[in-house]
Amino acid sequence: VVREYNIPLDLIETFLNSMEMDLVKKEYDKTKYEQYILGSAEVVGLMCLKIFVNGNDSEYERLKPLAMKLGSAFR
Repeated sequence: VVREYNIPLDLIETFLNSMEMDLVKKEYDKTKYEQYILGSAEVVGLMCLKIFVNGNDSEYERLKPLAMKLGSAFR
């Protein structure tokens, strides 16, 4: 899927970093919390969007902010 839909590796790395943050329970400041939401929710929306637009880069860029907000809404 990553190769077929050209999902950028930085999205995957950002996701994995947030998943690593889940390994130890602790409280985060606003900056760390936003970093967690980016990696655990917003990039999931972006990875899904890559699949939905099926290579249409202009459509991806147009919908990118909306996909991030939608992903974040599911946190």
